[in-house]
Amino acid sequence: MDCWNAERNIVLSPWRMKERSLARVGWICDGYGTRWEASVFSRTSGRAGCPVCERKEKWRSKQQAEY
Repeated sequence: MDCWNAERNIVLSPWRMKERSLARVGWICDGYGTRWEASVFSRTSGRAGCPVCERKEKWRSKQQAEY
């Protein structure tokens, strides 16, 4: 599973989680190595990604809008 933090979720398997599960688990960003916690549902529904990547994307969008 994309960004699954195996160290944090040592007793859990990504393949046994249901995509609508509200269980909060650990994630690791592939790009920056940021670690954060979010529910499986928020990740599979596209609602919660890496907080660092989201801030950088908002900043880029704001910069492009100004020019």
